[in-house]
Amino acid sequence: MSDNDQKTTPMLETLLERINALTTEFQSFRSTIEQRLTGIEEEMRKGHAEIREEMNKGNAEIREEMNKGFADVREEMNQGFRKIDRRLDAMSGDIHKLRGDVNYLEGKMEKLVEKLEQQPA
Repeated sequence: MSDNDQKTTPMLETLLERINALTTEFQSFRSTIEQRLTGIEEEMRKGHAEIREEMNKGNAEIREEMNKGFADVREEMNQGFRKIDRRLDAMSGDIHKLRGDVNYLEGKMEKLVEKLEQQPA
């Protein structure tokens, strides 16, 4: 072996040891980062699941309140329609009576007109 080889071999071995140490350190660092990211992902999934559950619960409550409100409005509308129906029935009867009265009065008027036309001028 030459003198040059004797100097470069230990230097290369030292470099390789340092590279191997850095590789090991980098792999350890990478593993730590992956574990942390996995933990963060799990926390986010749990958080999303909790938020989703709360939203579904809130939506169900809102839906229930809206359905109750719609039922109340529907009942009020039905009551109002029944009142209108009764009033229309009453008005219909009144209109029929008025038509009868008008027909009676028209008949009377025709008879009076006939009497007046039969009288000498």
